[in-house]
Amino acid sequence: MSSAEETDDKTPGIAEVAAALRANPAVGRRLQPAVLLAGWVGSGRKVTSTGVPKPADAAGAARACGLGVPPGKITRAARIPGLVEAWDLALATGLVELAADQALPGPNRGAWPDGPDEQVVEVWLAAFARAIGLEVGEEAELIAGDGGLLTLSVLELLGAGPRSLTDLRAELDDALRGDLGPTIALIRMSVQGDPERVAVGHLVDWGLAECEGGLASLSAPGVFARRELGLEPVRQLDPALDAAGLLAALAAESELGPEAAESWLAARPARAAAEQLLAAAAGTDPLSRVMAIGLAQSLGPEAAPAWKRAARLPGVGPHARMYLYQVDSGAQPSPGDSGWIAADLGAAVATLADRGIPREQFDALIDDVFADLGGQERADLASAIRASGHPGAATALGLLAAEGDPAGAPAKPGYQLKVTLLGLRPPVWRRITVPADTSLAALHHVIQAAMGWEDYHMHVFNAGRASYGLPDRELGHRDAKKVPLSRVLGGVGDRIGYTYDLGDCWEHEILLEKTVATVGRPACVDGRRHCPPEDCGGVWAYQDLVQALTDKDDERHEELTEWMEEAHGLTDFDPEFFDPAEADARLARLRL
Repeated sequence: MSSAEETDDKTPGIAEVAAALRANPAVGRRLQPAVLLAGWVGSGRKVTSTGVPKPADAAGAARACGLGVPPGKITRAARIPGLVEAWDLALATGLVELAADQALPGPNRGAWPDGPDEQVVEVWLAAFARAIGLEVGEEAELIAGDGGLLTLSVLELLGAGPRSLTDLRAELDDALRGDLGPTIALIRMSVQGDPERVAVGHLVDWGLAECEGGLASLSAPGVFARRELGLEPVRQLDPALDAAGLLAALAAESELGPEAAESWLAARPARAAAEQLLAAAAGTDPLSRVMAIGLAQSLGPEAAPAWKRAARLPGVGPHARMYLYQVDSGAQPSPGDSGWIAADLGAAVATLADRGIPREQFDALIDDVFADLGGQERADLASAIRASGHPGAATALGLLAAEGDPAGAPAKPGYQLKVTLLGLRPPVWRRITVPADTSLAALHHVIQAAMGWEDYHMHVFNAGRASYGLPDRELGHRDAKKVPLSRVLGGVGDRIGYTYDLGDCWEHEILLEKTVATVGRPACVDGRRHCPPEDCGGVWAYQDLVQALTDKDDERHEELTEWMEEAHGLTDFDPEFFDPAEADARLARLRL
């Protein structure tokens, strides 16, 4: 038996999945309207401000994809049953894409059914996800409506083997006694028919399952989708391994993440687990050391004594001292500690790159380390890396040059935007420059950094009658990651709205002041006045807060001054203060 629990890899390959999908007439029927709409779009069609066919074109679009057109004047696309759903499917699959006021051929046009296997599977999986209301949120979590949750639940259950509809019903009933109980109860009330039959029907229609004689089982595409959607249980490494064996297994198998160590960690008290991990990290390679540090950090304050002991160990000592400084009021680490940590990261990343692992799979490591070290001047950190004597120093220096360095960002056509917080006089505003292809999801982070918000709350962009943010079918929010700024700001003078914190309701206006020839990273070039503190109650409450803070005779002055210090660490709040250099430094640390 190997160091990791062995499991047979029964997940079908792309070629097998694509062949099964092409041969399934039900899948073809489901995709046909979107494919026909892509043909109707041709080289381009004008669309409304909400990104659907114009009323004058709606009937033609419907006929092109085989939908019936009701009698009378068509005043909007939604009046034709099925058209908006088919259009959404064409967009979700990349058969069609939007640019400003036009629908254009998408990157996957022509992929179904005769394109490369990878594109066939990509189109199908995106279509299935869209059909059940499934989205991937900003933190990579799955977001599904009631029907989607039901379908995913049955897909997960079928992963354990064929099930009769009676068994599926019983297993869904079991969920009523668990965390999903209220949700399953609501689904039962809202779904037409037996929930298990409805869910299996969705899976069969999209080629993920087969159902014969009341017995449902996954097809090859269903097994594949279950893995791609993260519904397979995480394979756990053997809890009997020692710490060195655990780290070796994690480092040897690139597909394993920290979740594979959950059983190992649970089998030990937090302090003992941390002591074993950190001791092993002292004498191992940089990749294993970075993994050990991450696992030990997850053990929380109970592991603090282990970190204090590790501060005296070679290799791992700099990491331990940095951890104690950040979470346990320890002494500030030396520049040498920072240099060693960054060099450790460089060596770890180089190891992953040598194995052909895509850059995005280790972006989190880069983010974590450079966020931790961001308080140092870049030149000082570079000097510390060079002086560390670490074999990964050269790679770390290359990463440092690329992360947030204006010179390292490719120049692109850009926009100069003025972002104004509405309702305050005198106004709070920022002038920023960003690449024109910046997504609205990335622009959210830019605005947060430039304004000085702390990104605690939900947000939404409003452009015309369309809303963009974390995708949510019930709220009508489209996925902000899929919308470039150039699509909603087509010319100088155009405006869109941005609301942050749907409780306090901070409304911003984003104005396209001018286009600029080239922009590297986002930058803040000007602005006025301090951003309000989080959770102060909105525009009127903030004005009241400023009055109390600036008037020492106000009966609330002392109470609110203490609140500002305790809640926000602001001991001398000046509503008129704004330093563009500070805002730009925050933008320089963003990784978009």
